[in-house]
Amino acid sequence: MPMSIPWRHQHDPIRATRSSLRAAMRAALALTMLAAAASAGSAHEVYVSNEKDNTLSVIDTKSLTVVRTIKVGQRPRGITFSRD
Repeated sequence: MPMSIPWRHQHDPIRATRSSLRAAMRAALALTMLAAAASAGSAHEVYVSNEKDNTLSVIDTKSLTVVRTIKVGQRPRGITFSRD
């Protein structure tokens, strides 16, 4: 006789779909920001926070490649730049 698995431990397709949708929306937003920065002509690099990886990616706007990855504190978000 097969064992019954409690609902909270079963795969939830709705939750998985929402997670995939959020990831796709974040990627689309990042690409939109990257394209806007590249077309502005003044920015040479774009900084993208990788919240779950605890890093910051630096992307070259001309080649659209990651040129550096910077380890930062836990779950980076709300990036602010300062001259000091």
